[in-house]
Formats: sequence, C-alpha cells, structure tokens
Amino acid sequence: MPLFDAHNHLHHPRLFDDLDAVLQRASEAGVTRMVCCGTTVADWPDVLALAARFPGVVMPSLGLHPCFLGGQHYVACNVVSRVEELHEQLKAHPAAVGEVGLDHAVEPRSDSDQEEAFLLQVALSRELEVPVSIHCRRAWGRMM
Repeated sequence: MPLFDAHNHLHHPRLFDDLDAVLQRASEAGVTRMVCCGTTVADWPDVLALAARFPGVVMPSLGLHPCFLGGQHYVACNVVSRVEELHEQLKAHPAAVGEVGLDHAVEPRSDSDQEEAFLLQVALSRELEVPVSIHCRRAWGRMM
C-alpha cells in the first residue's frame, strides 16, 4: 500500500548529510510522496530546493510556524509583511500553506501575533485554494 507522509521537516540541517538515505528508507517503507513543511522565511528556499530536487516525491509547504512568532525561537517580525512575503512565494512556487497554527506551550509567546499569523495564512490558503497544514499545541479551545 503506498503511503503519503503529510508532514515532515526534511530540510532540517541534521538530515542534510543523510538525506538520500532517509528518502531511500522512506521509499522502502512504502512512502511514495511527502510534504516538507517550512516554518520560517529563512527555510522556505531549502524546502523549495528539496521539492525541485525530488519532483513528484517531495511537495513543498511554506508557512510561519507559531513557535517562531514568539517563544524560545522568537523571531521579531511584522506578521503582515511576512504573510505578504509568503503570498509572493506561493504565487511564484506552487505549494501548500504550513506549518501554521497556535502553540500555547512555548514561553514567552505572543498569542496575538500567533492568531494574526494563523488567520492571515488560513485566508491565504483559501484565496489560493491550496491545502493548509495546521499545528496546534495546548491551544485547542482557542483554535476551535
């Protein structure tokens, strides 16, 4: 039975040296296609490069992960301008939106930045009619 990996981070630096072997093992296990989820503006080029290197196997997904909007990996940014950058990338490179969502487990965090980014990215996925990969941790009530 062919398998579809709906969420991974193949672009993570710890996999770079072993990427061919990782994909070989996935193939041997029956995984025929996979979605690689970007989490920040900085890693979108790596995700797109993987999709270009493995066409038909790796599908890109680009987004602003909530953990990078406020928390241990805080990257101060203007949410609206980052989502505009995402929109431009998605117009130039067909991809899903994600990984996006809410994460109330990271501290410190900005709930308002997370919610603004989430809502804008979901709206973008609807506008472009592409799938969205949602991350939710300790925020199910608010997510609903």
